[in-house]
Amino acid sequence: MTLGTGARFEVRAAIPLWLRLVFPLDMRVAIAGAGLAGLACAKYLCDAGHTPIVLEGRDVLGGKVAAWQDEDGDWYETGLHIFFGAYRNMRQLFAELNIEDRLQWKSHSMIFNQRENPGSYSRFDFPDIPAPFNGVAAILGNNDMLSWPEKIAFAKGLIPAMLRGQPYVEECDRYSWTEWLRLHNIPERVNDEVFIAMAKALNFIDPDEISSTVVLTALNRFLQESDGSKMAFLDGNPPQRLCQPIVDSITARGGEVHLDAPLREIELNADGTVSGFRIGGIKGQESRTIQADAT
Repeated sequence: MTLGTGARFEVRAAIPLWLRLVFPLDMRVAIAGAGLAGLACAKYLCDAGHTPIVLEGRDVLGGKVAAWQDEDGDWYETGLHIFFGAYRNMRQLFAELNIEDRLQWKSHSMIFNQRENPGSYSRFDFPDIPAPFNGVAAILGNNDMLSWPEKIAFAKGLIPAMLRGQPYVEECDRYSWTEWLRLHNIPERVNDEVFIAMAKALNFIDPDEISSTVVLTALNRFLQESDGSKMAFLDGNPPQRLCQPIVDSITARGGEVHLDAPLREIELNADGTVSGFRIGGIKGQESRTIQADAT
């Protein structure tokens, strides 16, 4: 998944109670983008009694998890989308849509291709014991990717994140992930073999560009939750197997989802508040303005 999905992709959906506190009931709310965040937002707005209008510029659902079908009927995606055990909000969304069986859970292991020895793999196997001991065991049990000095250096670097939690992780936003590794004397080889793939999965960028806060947040969740790093794959393409059930939930309760509706301009009132979305006319459609109680 994009870790993503991505990780990159845990949907931080607003809960109905929160929405009821912020908005009066039965508001018309315009949402730009039919990615997972936009669709989940719309679904929870429906739960809270509102009417969302989702506007997507492309002709496909999903945003970063979009997929396209070619003339032979085969699907191609934007990347490998992984769902981790740590994605609690996403898993709750699957449960609410009654599609949990569409997640195919794998054995609790992380397997890396060894670049210097093509065709061979390095494994981090997580035993069925409580966190963080299963993660520690997985790291200590790997002897072909990490040397003992590297294991010790990496463990020392992660101890503040484990003990101080998110405040420490947020402080590390001043460093890129590559800088954080250098600060803790972790060799560049480990970055190349492990974290290039992880950084791209989390945010589609390299370790020298991604904030260390992003990577440490993921690693800390993996270490703090016994099944946090366990992986699942969707049993088909995301637009049909994940996004469409969300759309069905939205439209069944009066909400709307529009494809081919690119946002051209956010129109403002004199006081600077949003008055509407100006939608471009494509594929024979007229341009139009969508007005709502909130955006």
